[in-house]
Amino acid sequence: MTKVAKNSRKKSQTASSEVMVRLADLSPCPENELLYRPVVADDPDTRALAKSIRENGVREPLVVTRDHYILSGHRRWTAARLAGLVKVPCRVEPIYWEDCDSDEVLRLLREHNRQRVKSLDEMLREGVASVDPDEAHALLLAHRRKKSDMSDCRLAPIELTARRARKRIGPLKQAMLGAAIKVIEDRREFWPLSVRQIHYTLLNDPPLRNSAKSDSRYANDRTSYAYLCDLLTRARVAGLIRWQAIADETRPVTLWRSYAKRCRPIRRPTGRRFPRRPVSSGERPSRGRN
Repeated sequence: MTKVAKNSRKKSQTASSEVMVRLADLSPCPENELLYRPVVADDPDTRALAKSIRENGVREPLVVTRDHYILSGHRRWTAARLAGLVKVPCRVEPIYWEDCDSDEVLRLLREHNRQRVKSLDEMLREGVASVDPDEAHALLLAHRRKKSDMSDCRLAPIELTARRARKRIGPLKQAMLGAAIKVIEDRREFWPLSVRQIHYTLLNDPPLRNSAKSDSRYANDRTSYAYLCDLLTRARVAGLIRWQAIADETRPVTLWRSYAKRCRPIRRPTGRRFPRRPVSSGERPSRGRN
């Protein structure tokens, strides 16, 4: 084989080519529905495209693999079948679907469909498919470390205008305090922690809230949680726990007024009852009206 022939064969293996392919020989890419909504034949947009193809033909070639799996053009393929075509123009990429893993196929689908109009859920699935899990985990850890680094934090001093004496944390509560401090220090790279995080971690090896009381084992109840909140606050005030180690996030609360009867929401703004409609003789009164 001459050098020119070898170069032309190598070029044909690396560059895509455009050919006419029978519709019956093409297959939808199985991974396409992991990113994009399925193409339905009775969809109005698909039928409109079929009418256009019937009149003008397929103006933009489909993109397929060498084993005839569609990378771009699933809607055109469906519309061409509705239009009664036998063959469609295809640009053949120099790859085989059966030689690619699922991640590689998803990447090819995303690259060949960047120009299409997509819904929000399709864009989200594209974003998820393009994320490297190891890189994303490393970035998440770096973000948490940066967020918990309070070395450059300058807290404004608080001027205390009045003081109220409070007892020190006694020796019987030191075991509980030590367990809470250990949880906080073991998770230093994730600072600031929430009280809820500390609470659930303590449940893995619950200490005694009071060393002298065997029935005071820390539990997943309101009493234990309130005890933990009070203990952590006292420890922070005493300087035993750094202020920036715990997040003081305020949860928004929405209160909804509910009514047992339908008439109450109407009666409340007006402050009076609506007069009853007189009931004539022989007429059955309606229920639930005022």
